[in-house]
Amino acid sequence: MPKRGAPQFNGSVVTVTTAGAVEVLAARPTRRRAVIKNLDGSNYVGIDTGTAVAATGYRLKANEQVEITTTGAISGRANTGDCVCTVWEEYD
Repeated sequence: MPKRGAPQFNGSVVTVTTAGAVEVLAARPTRRRAVIKNLDGSNYVGIDTGTAVAATGYRLKANEQVEITTTGAISGRANTGDCVCTVWEEYD
């Protein structure tokens, strides 16, 4: 296993809509993990790698957060209206 250095962190706020999948994080080969939190009070966000569709992927409920361990791109799509999510990632 390769030796890891001190982790780097990156965070942002992203608005996802029903108009189509929004890339909330681009692919990063050195990503250790990503955390996404849905700040909306009543609507869920469909989270998936590749192109997210609200009816598929992981349903991130209102005020819920999820930790994902992928190096690929992560996308989101709101089931109703616009939803604001906080996103951060830890990487080498």
